[in-house]
Amino acid sequence: MSPVENLIAWALTTLGSAFVGSYLAAYSKKKGEIRATHEELGKLAKQMDVVTTTQKQIEARISNEVWDRQRRWELKRDALLEATKKMAVLHKALVEYAAAAVAPNRTEEQRRDALTEAGDRWTDTLAEFGTAISIVGLICGTAMEQFLTDVSVEAASIVIKVGQEQMNMAKLDAMMRAFQAKAAIAAAAMKKELDI
Repeated sequence: MSPVENLIAWALTTLGSAFVGSYLAAYSKKKGEIRATHEELGKLAKQMDVVTTTQKQIEARISNEVWDRQRRWELKRDALLEATKKMAVLHKALVEYAAAAVAPNRTEEQRRDALTEAGDRWTDTLAEFGTAISIVGLICGTAMEQFLTDVSVEAASIVIKVGQEQMNMAKLDAMMRAFQAKAAIAAAAMKKELDI
């Protein structure tokens, strides 16, 4: 081979090597960037998984807390609604008992029989109201239980007084107003307990 051919071969080899070298360098650099990006994406995916898992746990906890709070409120509502119904039935039984005591034109025996019959209904009603009070105490606490107990005690004291003495309408009216006042206080406390 002639020196010119050697020179051309050398130039072509150098030029080819430079081209291949620059191509390989660019390829390696690009491949390195892609690999680095891929690694970063992998790290980001792991972080997103952690964030998603944490978010779902928080959502589940909040959902459980909201559900628990709602369920407790429903229990309170149901217990207080039942106590309100029983208080109304107690009031009715109290009025019936008082009416039996002050009904005109009855003999003492008729009065006693009417009081016994009304007293039996009263006793059953009072027991049912006592059960409702106990349930309210368990669910709502002793303060709410006390409001209802005050109503029960007021009603019981009226029944005792009516059964022991001759009652006139004015005296009975005053006692019934005291009962209604206690019932109104209890009703207000129940509304407050339910935030309504």
